[in-house]
Amino acid sequence: MEHQTMTLGEFTLRARRAGLELEAEEIEMLYQEIAASCALMNDMAERVKARLSPASEPAHLFRADGAPVNERR
Repeated sequence: MEHQTMTLGEFTLRARRAGLELEAEEIEMLYQEIAASCALMNDMAERVKARLSPASEPAHLFRADGAPVNERR
């Protein structure tokens, strides 16, 4: 399962708003580095959730504290 937290355009806009004065190529390279790290972290989180959640509970609904989940969100 692949997650994309934001597009290159969104990342560029946020980088500009944060005051980063980089060329378009530099922003894209930074985005690729960050996107790869985020994808890895998302994959690791999904694997941990799948191992810790009961078989009857889908991994995307996992709550470490056992709190009830509202599936309508």
